[in-house]
Amino acid sequence: NPLVIDFYNHLQELENATNSYKLKPIKEWKWYEWQGFYMELEKQLDVENWDYVANPAGGFIGLWWNFIENEEIRMYLQFEESKLCFKIEYEGDSNNRSEIRAKYHSILMDVAKAEGTTVERPSRFGAGTYMTIGIISPENIFGDGIVNIDSLVNKLKHYEDIVKKCME
Repeated sequence: NPLVIDFYNHLQELENATNSYKLKPIKEWKWYEWQGFYMELEKQLDVENWDYVANPAGGFIGLWWNFIENEEIRMYLQFEESKLCFKIEYEGDSNNRSEIRAKYHSILMDVAKAEGTTVERPSRFGAGTYMTIGIISPENIFGDGIVNIDSLVNKLKHYEDIVKKCME
């Protein structure tokens, strides 16, 4: 039946697009490549979730994991497509947000330096419940060629350890 064949071909195209992250440099990744990459990370990390995140700049497909909390905040890691962010969630008094953000940004920078890891300051600090306090550039995560998943997962586990040390 031609309808079944067309449907099968469509599904095969989607499957090929989703798996093409294995064959393309990250600069060429689009919606389906990110989905395939995130599905692979789900197999290797304790991923909380991944989904489309809408924002005024057009949104992105994000993935978040490695939540560790103390009495003040929750710190975690979040991919915003090619950008890896160290984030905090602070639900306390909004008048204290900048102080809390500065405190954990400083802790992150000290721990990263001690670990020999380059973490960049965000171009602008947010002031909401969820705040980025540090960024790992795409070049330091993915390189500039085809992604080596095993090497990348080892780097991500190193960043997980940094979050853990920040929260000790």
